[in-house]
Amino acid sequence: MDTERRKAELTVLLARQREEIDKSRHRIKEELSPTHLLKQSIQRNPTAWFVGSLATATLTSLILRRPKVVVKDRKRELLAPRVPRVRAHEHIRSTQLPLQPQ
Repeated sequence: MDTERRKAELTVLLARQREEIDKSRHRIKEELSPTHLLKQSIQRNPTAWFVGSLATATLTSLILRRPKVVVKDRKRELLAPRVPRVRAHEHIRSTQLPLQPQ
């Protein structure tokens, strides 16, 4: 009789300990989850997270910025065609008189 009662007590004790271990495991798993840690960090330091996200967005937009596309104005070219630029030394050579043999 005594051993049967002892078995029943141990069975109840083991069931309680299993429940406690399961609750502890669940609590630890919850506390160490990345989403929980991220939420805590944002709640503790909202200014730092805001400044960090602003800096990240700015740097990303600068890095991924596309080069500027230049569009030529066709009407302007038709009205006033471009005159090729002449360098100063080329202009002087073209205005000099050719040397004539005497």
